[in-house]
Amino acid sequence: MAELPIDLRQLEPVRGALNILRYLYKQDNYAADGDDIMDDLGLSSRGWDKAKRRLVTRSYIQMQTDFIYELTSKGKESAQILLDFDGADDDGGAGDEKLQRQVVLALPRNLVFGQTSALKIGIEPSDNFGEDASLVLRITAINADIGDWNEMVTLNSDALIVETTITPQPYQQARIKLEVYQFSPAGDDLSDCGGMYVDVAVLESGDTGEMIGYSADLEFEL
Repeated sequence: MAELPIDLRQLEPVRGALNILRYLYKQDNYAADGDDIMDDLGLSSRGWDKAKRRLVTRSYIQMQTDFIYELTSKGKESAQILLDFDGADDDGGAGDEKLQRQVVLALPRNLVFGQTSALKIGIEPSDNFGEDASLVLRITAINADIGDWNEMVTLNSDALIVETTITPQPYQQARIKLEVYQFSPAGDDLSDCGGMYVDVAVLESGDTGEMIGYSADLEFEL
């Protein structure tokens, strides 16, 4: 199975980043107003800021004036690679059929050293999902310990919820990474559905605060 280049795959966990490249490639002069990008792609202000920073830092896009963002040469080349990979080139070719579903990673706003907190992963329901799919959910952490959970799960049209715990180590920040993979129908191959990572502050004491959800889009083979 063909894969995106590693530099584009590294953008996948950042929600909206790849769609921004696709969007700008289809605009006149490969440029658009930041508010239009955010509205047309359905991105929150926080999501747009995060994706924009990553794309600017890695030289895929740059700001002109008055918050107009344009593709760089690297961005144009990468967007064309994306469209070719999608099967959405100028001839209108069709690629493998995929379904997008949102995943949410939820945990407290802060972690407190010595306290174990809840960690939840949820995948939204979808009426368009066909046969059950076998998934691998990989949850790893830097500067924290993850509790027990079932890495092998079955996804159907209903919402999927996986619950575990997280206990921070004595560092100021912990990073949690989620990777989702789908088994082929024969069970002999794994495809990358996407994922995300989040950084959470670790406090010496105090309140963990309310639960916060971080979201990303996953793509499943149909």
